[in-house]
Amino acid sequence: MKKLLLITATYVFICNLIAQNDNLKFQNTEQIKNSYVTDSTIVSFVIPLKSSAHLISPEPINYVDISSPDVEGDLPDKKICRIKPLPGKLKEGESFTITIVTNSFITVYKMICSDKTFATPETYVITINPVTAIPIRQENYLREDDYRRLAIHALGKKKAINNLSSSAYALDLWVNNIFIVGDFILMDIGIKNKSHLQFDIDEERFKIKDKKIISATVSQDIELQPMFTFYDEKKIVRKTWRNFYVFRKFTYPTDKVFNIEFTEKQISGRKISLDIDYNQILQADVLQ
Repeated sequence: MKKLLLITATYVFICNLIAQNDNLKFQNTEQIKNSYVTDSTIVSFVIPLKSSAHLISPEPINYVDISSPDVEGDLPDKKICRIKPLPGKLKEGESFTITIVTNSFITVYKMICSDKTFATPETYVITINPVTAIPIRQENYLREDDYRRLAIHALGKKKAINNLSSSAYALDLWVNNIFIVGDFILMDIGIKNKSHLQFDIDEERFKIKDKKIISATVSQDIELQPMFTFYDEKKIVRKTWRNFYVFRKFTYPTDKVFNIEFTEKQISGRKISLDIDYNQILQADVLQ
C-alpha cells in the first residue's frame, strides 16, 4: 500500500513538472514571438484605396512611420492615427507598412489597398492590441492601464487626511489621501459645491511656490503637470466631485509649498486653491 502511494505521488509530481515545463515553454515561445516582426508574422489589413482608415491606440501615440510617400497620415487625437492613400498614387493590391510607437509598445502593420475588388472586406477602423505588440521595457514607467488600476484601488481607500482643506466662493477643496507608488505620487482630491450654481472647471494647476511671496519679480513658481488624470473629461461640479492625479516623484524645500488650484470657466470666475507642506508628502502612505 505504501509503495502504491509512493508511486502515485511520484507520478503526480512528475506530471506537474511536465505541465510547468510545457507552460514555461509556451510563455517563452510567446515572448519570443512578440520580440520581432517578419514578413511571415506581420499582421495585415485591407484598407480602402479612396478613403481614410483610422488606427486607435489604447495609449497616446508618440511616433508614426509610414513606409510609402504616397500615403498621408496625421494624429487628429493623441490616441488616433488617420491614414489615407494619395489620389492616383497607389493601385489596387499595392501595400505599405505603418509603424506606431507609444511609451510601452511598438507595433507594425501591413496595409493592403483595395478598391472593393478584393473578397476581403475593407477595414476602416483598426484597434491596436498592445498584447500582440512588441513591448518597450522602461524602468519606472507605468502604462495608462496601470494608472487606472492604481486610481481604482485608491478609490476604495478610506479618507486618511483630515487637515488639508480650504474654502472660497461656496466651494470646499480638500485632499482625501496622498499615496506613494514607487517613483510616483498619487493624490486623491475632492471638491464640494455648496451653491446652486455649478462650478465649471476651466483650468487645474499644480505648482511649487514660495510660502511667503515678498515680490512678484523674486517669486519663482514651478509648474508641474500630472502624468495621469483619472477623470479627464467630466469637469463640472454640481454637488461633489473627486479625481485622482499621478505625478512623477518630486521634492521641494520647506520654505515652499505644493499648490493646487482650480479655476472656473469665466473671465471673473471663481477660483479655489490649497497649499500642501512638504511634511504632508513625506507622511504619505504606500498604496498597497
